[in-house]
Amino acid sequence: MLRIGTVALFSRVDLDEVLLVSSKIKERFESSGVNVLLEDRLYEKLGGARWNSKSTFDLLIAIGGDGTILRAVHATGLSKPVFAIRAGLVGFLADCDLHEALEAIDMLLKDEYRIESYKLLENNVNLPYALNEVRVGATDVLKTVDLEVRVEGEVIALDRVDAVLVATPLGSTGYSLSCGGCILDPRVEAYILTPVSPLTPSFKPYVAPWDATVEIRVIRGDLYVSVDGVASIKLPEGSSVKVKGSSKTVDFIRVKGRFIERLRRRVNPRFRLNL
Repeated sequence: MLRIGTVALFSRVDLDEVLLVSSKIKERFESSGVNVLLEDRLYEKLGGARWNSKSTFDLLIAIGGDGTILRAVHATGLSKPVFAIRAGLVGFLADCDLHEALEAIDMLLKDEYRIESYKLLENNVNLPYALNEVRVGATDVLKTVDLEVRVEGEVIALDRVDAVLVATPLGSTGYSLSCGGCILDPRVEAYILTPVSPLTPSFKPYVAPWDATVEIRVIRGDLYVSVDGVASIKLPEGSSVKVKGSSKTVDFIRVKGRFIERLRRRVNPRFRLNL
């Protein structure tokens, strides 16, 4: 069980109802003797104690859509357990909806939760570990790039594409799924390579073992590599990017639905749209 002495609270700040819930969560933790550190934007709205990159804490609370959650997880170094609350259209990474937040916090404080661990992808270009996906593609949205894709040294594709996605099982339900990739159950130790707008119809999504290494080499054009949409680097023609599964994990705290329930929200987000 977690020993929660301090939490870091990250939240979107553009909606009054989200700020209200953030304030109530802060009060609920503080009334239970837990210190709350607020990220800069939330601190400016609510006051209190400010979080910074040198702060120590036991649990990250992130309130928002998947973009907000990923931003918070990377800002805190992918180093602490995460409890995520949905305040966006999809929020697949989140455990509960905004209107369930206080009930969920009470369950968390009473140790009524489970922990789900998600493995991360590592790379050779000094970008952070990826929780969702590594995107390797053209530097401009109006351009394409010629790429060679190898898995364990064997060529599986040579094509002109907008990009290639290397997605974790968790990330398989996001960008990759939107580009025609399949859904990987999080219990499967594999990752998926998904082309974005390939020139030829023969370049199909490819599921590779978690311990395999994929190498993506640019043949023509400059290369833009991004991780989870929060960190990126540009590389010159002739560069190659290697991605492989890591043993490093991030823990998500769950008190509500499991994977299939969250998947329903992802496939039909407006069915449970509360904002």
